[in-house]
Amino acid sequence: FASCCQKGAIILEEPLPFPDELRILFEKSHPLLSEFFKHIQNYNAAMAFASIVSNIEIPIGRGPCIYHIYGQIYHFLSSANPTPDEIPTFGQLYFLDTSEASELRSRHSMNVNLSRKLLDYLEQIIRNISPYAHAYKLMREISDEE
Repeated sequence: FASCCQKGAIILEEPLPFPDELRILFEKSHPLLSEFFKHIQNYNAAMAFASIVSNIEIPIGRGPCIYHIYGQIYHFLSSANPTPDEIPTFGQLYFLDTSEASELRSRHSMNVNLSRKLLDYLEQIIRNISPYAHAYKLMREISDEE
C-alpha cells in the first residue's frame, strides 16, 4: 500500500453518485430486470462508445471461462461520421437523434435478442448523465453548423 498513489500524495476524487435509474436495474426492482441480467454483457456492448482491441490468448484445458490479454489494450474509436455505405456503431450512434440511434442499435445483428424497450431506457440514461454523450452531442452541433 505504501508504494501506491505516490505514498498517499495522490488523492482520488469521490466517484459520482450511482444514477437512480441504473440502481433500479441493479437492485432488481425494474420490470425488465431478468432481461437485463440475462444479456447484461450484450447491453453493455450495445451502449459502448468504443470497442476494445487486444491480443487474446485462450488458455488450453478445463476450468473457469477466462482469457489472458497480453501486450497493449487499445480503445478503438471510429470516425465521428460514418462513410455513406457504413452503418453507424459505437460513438457514432451518439451523434444521431435518440430514436434513430435506438433503431439502428436494435437492428444490429449482435442486438437482435435484446429488448428495444430496455435499449431505449439505457439510451436515455446515458444521454442524460454521461459527459461523453454530452460531448458527442456538442460535436454533432458543431459539425451541423459547419
